[in-house]
Amino acid sequence: MRRRPVAMLTITPSLLSAFREETMGVFVDEMVDYCRTSYEQDCEHLDDDVLEEIVKAAIAAAANHGFTLRGPVRLYIELSFMFGVGFDTDPQYLWLTKLLHDEALITEEDRAEALHEAVCDYVDAVDSDGFRCLCDALERLSLEGPFDEAARDELEAAVVSMTREADAQKADYLGEQVVRDAALAGLRRARQRYGLRDPGACAAVALLGYFLGHHCDVDAMFSWVTPILTEIAAADMVHELAREARYWLIGEGQTAAFVTTTAAGDGSAIQRPWKEH
Repeated sequence: MRRRPVAMLTITPSLLSAFREETMGVFVDEMVDYCRTSYEQDCEHLDDDVLEEIVKAAIAAAANHGFTLRGPVRLYIELSFMFGVGFDTDPQYLWLTKLLHDEALITEEDRAEALHEAVCDYVDAVDSDGFRCLCDALERLSLEGPFDEAARDELEAAVVSMTREADAQKADYLGEQVVRDAALAGLRRARQRYGLRDPGACAAVALLGYFLGHHCDVDAMFSWVTPILTEIAAADMVHELAREARYWLIGEGQTAAFVTTTAAGDGSAIQRPWKEH
Protein backbone atom coordinates (compact mmCIF):
# COMPACT_ATOMS: atom_id res chain seq x y z
CA MET A 1 0.00 0.00 0.00
CA ARG A 2 1.28 3.42 -0.92
CA ARG A 3 -0.56 5.66 1.51
CA ARG A 4 -3.00 4.85 4.30
CA PRO A 5 -6.42 6.48 3.85
CA VAL A 6 -7.77 8.95 6.34
CA ALA A 7 -11.20 7.42 5.87
CA MET A 8 -12.96 6.17 2.78
CA LEU A 9 -15.84 8.21 1.45
CA THR A 10 -19.42 7.80 2.56
CA ILE A 11 -22.57 8.46 0.56
CA THR A 12 -26.30 8.05 1.12
CA PRO A 13 -28.53 5.43 -0.51
CA SER A 14 -29.98 8.13 -2.74
CA LEU A 15 -26.63 8.27 -4.47
CA LEU A 16 -26.49 4.52 -5.12
CA SER A 17 -27.54 4.95 -8.71
CA ALA A 18 -25.92 4.69 -12.09
CA PHE A 19 -24.23 7.79 -13.40
CA ARG A 20 -26.10 10.13 -15.65
CA GLU A 21 -24.21 12.18 -18.17
CA GLU A 22 -25.29 15.46 -16.62
CA THR A 23 -24.06 14.40 -13.15
CA MET A 24 -20.73 12.90 -14.16
CA GLY A 25 -18.98 16.25 -14.18
CA VAL A 26 -20.26 17.01 -10.70
CA PHE A 27 -19.06 13.63 -9.46
CA VAL A 28 -15.60 14.11 -10.99
CA ASP A 29 -15.28 17.53 -9.36
CA GLU A 30 -16.38 16.05 -6.05
CA MET A 31 -13.78 13.29 -6.27
CA VAL A 32 -11.02 15.72 -7.26
CA ASP A 33 -11.77 17.76 -4.16
CA TYR A 34 -11.95 14.66 -2.00
CA CYS A 35 -8.67 13.22 -3.26
CA ARG A 36 -6.89 16.53 -2.81
CA THR A 37 -8.12 16.69 0.78
CA SER A 38 -7.68 13.06 1.78
CA TYR A 39 -4.43 12.44 -0.10
CA GLU A 40 -3.01 15.91 0.36
CA GLN A 41 0.67 15.03 0.12
CA ASP A 42 0.12 12.73 -2.87
CA CYS A 43 -1.74 15.46 -4.76
CA GLU A 44 0.34 18.44 -3.64
CA HIS A 45 2.24 18.71 -6.94
CA LEU A 46 -0.68 17.83 -9.22
CA ASP A 47 -2.66 20.57 -10.86
CA ASP A 48 -6.43 20.19 -11.14
CA ASP A 49 -6.37 19.10 -14.79
CA VAL A 50 -3.97 16.24 -14.08
CA LEU A 51 -5.87 15.14 -10.99
CA GLU A 52 -9.10 15.22 -12.97
CA GLU A 53 -7.59 12.91 -15.59
CA ILE A 54 -6.45 10.52 -12.85
CA VAL A 55 -9.99 10.39 -11.46
CA LYS A 56 -11.53 9.91 -14.91
CA ALA A 57 -9.10 7.09 -15.69
CA ALA A 58 -10.03 5.34 -12.45
CA ILE A 59 -13.74 5.75 -13.25
CA ALA A 60 -13.16 4.16 -16.66
CA ALA A 61 -11.19 1.30 -15.10
CA ALA A 62 -13.97 0.76 -12.57
CA ALA A 63 -16.50 0.57 -15.40
CA ASN A 64 -14.43 -2.18 -17.02
CA HIS A 65 -15.09 -4.23 -13.91
CA GLY A 66 -18.81 -3.53 -13.98
CA PHE A 67 -18.79 -0.81 -11.33
CA THR A 68 -21.42 1.74 -12.32
CA LEU A 69 -22.86 2.77 -8.95
CA ARG A 70 -21.32 5.75 -7.27
CA GLY A 71 -20.30 4.01 -4.05
CA PRO A 72 -18.36 1.16 -5.68
CA VAL A 73 -16.78 3.61 -8.15
CA ARG A 74 -15.67 5.81 -5.28
CA LEU A 75 -14.12 2.77 -3.63
CA TYR A 76 -12.29 1.88 -6.85
CA ILE A 77 -10.84 5.39 -7.04
CA GLU A 78 -9.65 5.04 -3.46
CA LEU A 79 -8.00 1.72 -4.22
CA SER A 80 -6.18 3.31 -7.16
CA PHE A 81 -4.71 5.86 -4.77
CA MET A 82 -3.89 3.27 -2.12
CA PHE A 83 -2.45 0.54 -4.34
CA GLY A 84 -1.60 2.23 -7.63
CA VAL A 85 -2.86 2.55 -11.17
CA GLY A 86 -3.38 -0.94 -12.54
CA PHE A 87 -3.71 -2.52 -9.09
CA ASP A 88 -6.25 -4.89 -10.63
CA THR A 89 -3.47 -6.63 -12.59
CA ASP A 90 -0.61 -6.14 -10.13
CA PRO A 91 0.84 -9.54 -9.08
CA GLN A 92 1.11 -8.43 -5.45
CA TYR A 93 -2.61 -7.64 -5.28
CA LEU A 94 -4.10 -10.75 -6.84
CA TRP A 95 -6.27 -11.08 -3.73
CA LEU A 96 -8.04 -7.91 -4.90
CA THR A 97 -8.18 -9.09 -8.51
CA LYS A 98 -9.90 -12.33 -7.47
CA LEU A 99 -12.62 -10.40 -5.66
CA LEU A 100 -13.18 -8.16 -8.68
CA HIS A 101 -13.87 -11.28 -10.77
CA ASP A 102 -15.54 -13.51 -8.18
CA GLU A 103 -18.69 -14.84 -9.86
CA ALA A 104 -20.09 -15.83 -6.48
CA LEU A 105 -20.43 -12.13 -5.68
CA ILE A 106 -23.52 -11.36 -7.74
CA THR A 107 -23.84 -7.58 -7.50
CA GLU A 108 -21.27 -4.85 -7.65
CA GLU A 109 -22.22 -3.88 -4.10
CA ASP A 110 -21.35 -7.43 -3.01
CA ARG A 111 -17.96 -7.14 -4.65
CA ALA A 112 -17.39 -3.69 -3.21
CA GLU A 113 -18.21 -4.99 0.28
CA ALA A 114 -15.79 -7.90 -0.16
CA LEU A 115 -13.09 -5.54 -1.40
CA HIS A 116 -13.69 -3.24 1.54
CA GLU A 117 -13.34 -6.08 4.04
CA ALA A 118 -10.15 -7.32 2.39
CA VAL A 119 -8.61 -3.85 2.39
CA CYS A 120 -9.56 -3.34 6.04
CA ASP A 121 -7.76 -6.59 6.91
CA TYR A 122 -4.72 -5.40 5.01
CA VAL A 123 -4.70 -1.96 6.64
CA ASP A 124 -5.03 -3.55 10.08
CA ALA A 125 -2.06 -5.83 9.41
CA VAL A 126 0.20 -3.42 7.51
CA ASP A 127 0.52 -0.02 9.14
CA SER A 128 3.90 0.85 7.67
CA ASP A 129 4.37 3.91 5.44
CA GLY A 130 5.05 2.46 2.00
CA PHE A 131 6.46 5.70 0.62
CA ARG A 132 9.01 6.00 3.42
CA CYS A 133 9.91 2.31 3.17
CA LEU A 134 10.61 2.85 -0.54
CA CYS A 135 12.72 5.95 0.10
CA ASP A 136 14.77 4.19 2.76
CA ALA A 137 15.29 1.14 0.53
CA LEU A 138 16.42 3.28 -2.42
CA GLU A 139 18.74 5.21 -0.11
CA ARG A 140 20.34 2.00 1.12
CA LEU A 141 20.66 0.74 -2.43
CA SER A 142 22.29 4.01 -3.48
CA LEU A 143 24.76 4.11 -0.59
CA GLU A 144 25.61 0.43 -0.20
CA GLY A 145 24.39 -1.63 -3.11
CA PRO A 146 23.73 -5.22 -2.02
CA PHE A 147 25.37 -6.65 -5.12
CA ASP A 148 27.71 -5.85 -7.95
CA GLU A 149 27.66 -7.60 -11.32
CA ALA A 150 25.75 -10.63 -10.14
CA ALA A 151 24.67 -13.63 -12.15
CA ARG A 152 21.00 -13.56 -13.11
CA ASP A 153 19.85 -16.01 -10.43
CA GLU A 154 21.96 -14.25 -7.78
CA LEU A 155 20.52 -10.89 -8.76
CA GLU A 156 16.97 -12.20 -8.58
CA ALA A 157 17.57 -13.69 -5.13
CA ALA A 158 19.14 -10.45 -3.92
CA VAL A 159 16.27 -8.30 -5.21
CA VAL A 160 13.64 -10.59 -3.68
CA SER A 161 15.45 -10.43 -0.35
CA MET A 162 15.84 -6.66 -0.54
CA THR A 163 12.16 -6.23 -1.41
CA ARG A 164 11.06 -8.41 1.48
CA GLU A 165 13.30 -6.64 3.99
CA ALA A 166 12.21 -3.17 2.84
CA ASP A 167 8.82 -3.64 4.52
CA ALA A 168 8.61 -6.71 6.74
CA GLN A 169 4.95 -6.13 7.64
CA LYS A 170 3.86 -6.04 4.03
CA ALA A 171 5.98 -9.06 3.15
CA ASP A 172 4.57 -11.08 6.04
CA TYR A 173 1.03 -10.27 4.94
CA LEU A 174 1.56 -11.02 1.25
CA GLY A 175 3.66 -14.13 1.74
CA GLU A 176 6.97 -15.22 0.29
CA GLN A 177 5.68 -16.33 -3.13
CA VAL A 178 3.76 -13.12 -3.79
CA VAL A 179 6.73 -10.96 -2.80
CA ARG A 180 8.93 -13.02 -5.10
CA ASP A 181 6.48 -12.76 -8.00
CA ALA A 182 6.17 -8.98 -7.58
CA ALA A 183 9.93 -8.44 -7.34
CA LEU A 184 10.67 -10.57 -10.39
CA ALA A 185 7.93 -8.82 -12.36
CA GLY A 186 9.69 -5.55 -11.58
CA LEU A 187 12.99 -6.94 -12.82
CA ARG A 188 11.37 -8.06 -16.06
CA ARG A 189 9.87 -4.60 -16.55
CA ALA A 190 13.28 -3.00 -16.03
CA ARG A 191 14.89 -5.28 -18.61
CA GLN A 192 12.14 -5.50 -21.20
CA ARG A 193 10.60 -2.03 -21.10
CA TYR A 194 13.73 0.02 -20.42
CA GLY A 195 16.51 -2.28 -21.58
CA LEU A 196 18.32 -1.96 -18.26
CA ARG A 197 21.15 -4.31 -17.37
CA ASP A 198 22.76 -2.46 -14.46
CA PRO A 199 21.91 -4.53 -11.34
CA GLY A 200 21.26 -1.50 -9.14
CA ALA A 201 19.00 0.17 -11.69
CA CYS A 202 17.03 -3.05 -12.20
CA ALA A 203 16.63 -3.47 -8.45
CA ALA A 204 15.42 0.12 -8.13
CA VAL A 205 12.71 -0.42 -10.75
CA ALA A 206 11.57 -3.53 -8.89
CA LEU A 207 11.30 -1.51 -5.67
CA LEU A 208 9.33 1.23 -7.40
CA GLY A 209 6.82 -1.29 -8.72
CA TYR A 210 6.46 -2.97 -5.34
CA PHE A 211 5.75 0.22 -3.42
CA LEU A 212 4.12 2.51 -6.00
CA GLY A 213 2.32 -0.10 -8.09
CA HIS A 214 3.56 -2.06 -11.07
CA HIS A 215 2.44 0.65 -13.52
CA CYS A 216 3.98 3.51 -11.56
CA ASP A 217 6.02 4.58 -14.57
CA VAL A 218 2.79 5.48 -16.41
CA ASP A 219 1.00 6.80 -13.33
CA ALA A 220 0.46 10.57 -13.57
CA MET A 221 0.98 10.83 -9.82
CA PHE A 222 4.61 9.86 -10.32
CA SER A 223 5.56 11.74 -13.45
CA TRP A 224 9.11 12.12 -12.12
CA VAL A 225 9.79 8.40 -12.58
CA THR A 226 9.85 8.03 -16.37
CA PRO A 227 12.31 10.92 -17.07
CA ILE A 228 14.82 9.24 -14.78
CA LEU A 229 14.34 5.80 -16.31
CA THR A 230 14.68 7.14 -19.86
CA GLU A 231 17.11 10.05 -19.59
CA ILE A 232 19.59 9.23 -16.82
CA ALA A 233 22.56 6.91 -17.21
CA ALA A 234 22.02 3.57 -15.53
CA ALA A 235 25.04 4.09 -13.28
CA ASP A 236 23.44 7.26 -11.84
CA MET A 237 19.85 6.05 -11.84
CA VAL A 238 19.61 4.72 -8.29
CA HIS A 239 21.00 7.92 -6.81
CA GLU A 240 18.59 10.07 -8.80
CA LEU A 241 15.61 7.88 -7.98
CA ALA A 242 16.49 7.95 -4.27
CA ARG A 243 16.71 11.74 -4.27
CA GLU A 244 13.55 12.34 -6.27
CA ALA A 245 11.51 9.79 -4.34
CA ARG A 246 12.44 11.43 -1.06
CA TYR A 247 11.45 14.84 -2.40
CA TRP A 248 8.22 13.94 -4.18
CA LEU A 249 6.91 11.24 -1.84
CA ILE A 250 7.80 12.43 1.66
CA GLY A 251 8.77 16.07 1.11
CA GLU A 252 12.41 15.83 2.11
CA GLY A 253 15.47 17.19 0.30
CA GLN A 254 15.43 18.87 -3.09
CA THR A 255 14.51 17.89 -6.63
CA ALA A 256 16.88 18.00 -9.60
CA ALA A 257 16.23 20.64 -12.26
CA PHE A 258 15.54 18.11 -15.02
CA VAL A 259 12.56 16.58 -13.25
CA THR A 260 9.22 18.34 -13.67
CA THR A 261 5.78 17.27 -12.58
CA THR A 262 2.33 18.65 -12.19
CA ALA A 263 2.50 15.91 -10.06
CA ALA A 264 -5.54 7.03 9.00
CA GLY A 265 -6.28 5.30 11.25
CA ASP A 266 -6.86 1.53 11.47
CA GLY A 267 -9.01 -0.44 9.09
CA SER A 268 -12.13 -0.03 11.20
CA ALA A 269 -12.10 3.69 10.40
CA ILE A 270 -12.57 3.03 6.68
CA GLN A 271 -16.20 3.70 5.87
CA ARG A 272 -18.41 1.74 3.49
CA PRO A 273 -19.45 4.29 0.85
CA TRP A 274 -22.12 2.02 -0.60
CA LYS A 275 -23.72 1.10 2.74
CA GLU A 276 -24.48 4.31 4.62
CA HIS A 277 -28.12 4.77 5.60
